[in-house]
Amino acid sequence: MSRPAPRHVEIDGRHRIDAGIEATWRELNNPEALAFCIRQCRRMERLAPESFRAHFKVGVGPLKVPVTADLDVLPEDPPRRYRLNCRLALKVLGDAEGEARVDLIEHGDAVWLGYRARVTVSGRLAGYGLDYLRGAVARNVESFFTRFGEWMASR
Repeated sequence: MSRPAPRHVEIDGRHRIDAGIEATWRELNNPEALAFCIRQCRRMERLAPESFRAHFKVGVGPLKVPVTADLDVLPEDPPRRYRLNCRLALKVLGDAEGEARVDLIEHGDAVWLGYRARVTVSGRLAGYGLDYLRGAVARNVESFFTRFGEWMASR
């Protein structure tokens, strides 16, 4: 049986954060905030000033699989833009890589986070339909930014 070809999913969106741009930027680079924002994250390690490793569980159908993801938060125009790269291996299920560009736009006393992301999955994961994959990616990204808004509201 041959392996499914890699699949690509692209999504974009924006979220309002009720905080200033400097505080928003600082917390987007805070490992505690990142761990809070990633569903099922058990631990977040800072490997270097702009690199992190997240330990969490991901659900694929009825399975909950332990996952380690490497994240690079790469400033492009602080505090207005950064790029986020993510690589994770889901053992027998396959691999996923993602890249997102995040723009921070001040609007009054709030910040709009605009993002455009591309995720590539391979292995068994690629065997799932694109609609399923797009939905899963969109739910996780939506959850991340919703939780980030909650994190910022608690500061």
